[in-house]
Amino acid sequence: MPTVFLNGRFCAADGAMVSAFDAGFQHGVGLFETMLASVSGGEARVPFLGDHLDRLVESARALGLSESLRRDPLGDAVVETAERAAREMNGAGNGNVAGAGKGGGETRLRVRLSITGGDLNMLSRARRAGVESGVEPDAESGAESGAGESRASGGGVEHNPTLLIHAQRATEYPEAMFERGVLVTLADLRINPFNPLEGHKTLSYWARLRELQAAAAKRAGEALVFTITNHLAGGCVSNAMIVKDGVIHTPIARGEEEQEATRSGGNGVPIPSPVLPGVTRKVVTRLAGEIGIEVRRRMITIHEILSADEVFLTNSSWGVLPVTRVESQAIGNGEVGEVTRQVRGEWLREWTGR
Repeated sequence: MPTVFLNGRFCAADGAMVSAFDAGFQHGVGLFETMLASVSGGEARVPFLGDHLDRLVESARALGLSESLRRDPLGDAVVETAERAAREMNGAGNGNVAGAGKGGGETRLRVRLSITGGDLNMLSRARRAGVESGVEPDAESGAESGAGESRASGGGVEHNPTLLIHAQRATEYPEAMFERGVLVTLADLRINPFNPLEGHKTLSYWARLRELQAAAAKRAGEALVFTITNHLAGGCVSNAMIVKDGVIHTPIARGEEEQEATRSGGNGVPIPSPVLPGVTRKVVTRLAGEIGIEVRRRMITIHEILSADEVFLTNSSWGVLPVTRVESQAIGNGEVGEVTRQVRGEWLREWTGR
């Protein structure tokens, strides 16, 4: 039975108990991060871990989930969870992560960190803020969770939120996905930029999972999601980028609105973006700039997607995934483009640290 990290302690997965009244279970209140880890010689390396934790901490504060998450203890917990999982797998498993290749003695894992509102957490926090609830507040929040139980005690995490970290063998994707590209569909789902949850990696994934099921029925690898104004938001589980005349274009993400409005000379308050500021998107944008490829953040229409020279998707599991067809429409010449190959190669080098 695999070991998981729950509220400051490591325990067997079959002994990891969460309250029936947990806000994550009752109402889908929570956030999560998915990361890839490479364990070799008993030591785990989690590329871009800091970026994932920064996003989690910022979202937890912005949405009122938690004010006291601490990046470093969470990072320790992620690393130790990966190392324990690799030991339990006896070091076997050289999964081909996003086509990165196989390495002797290396165990590659998918690590997920989830945090929920916990049992009455939001209610007690509102009470402390002076909101009358009609219920007596429970134990003082803010205590360290499981302090002293391990080096990854998660110190600084409030008692009430539920924090779970678990690792499993990373999915092995066929190399053909990256050499030939994939088909994507157009989702019926439309997202609202004024929904305060959009642009955050929340547990509320049912609508997106339904779209993925519909896409899979058409043998598609992903479904593109648009806003209520019919502008590209991204994939159901990925960010999207298009290439035109050697320039990469990507939708403006949450947190980039004011910067892009200023750059374009706009006046007034910009409309909030419902686009997730993806970690792999951030890395790819930086890497593209380092090799002289311009990246522009702007609103993108379906016409621009269909007339693009190249389209690709980014997320932590795939890295950079080429798209060669949208529904029945081939993208460019129907083959993986040169810019996509370049940024994918740079991402693989960055991920492997070579």
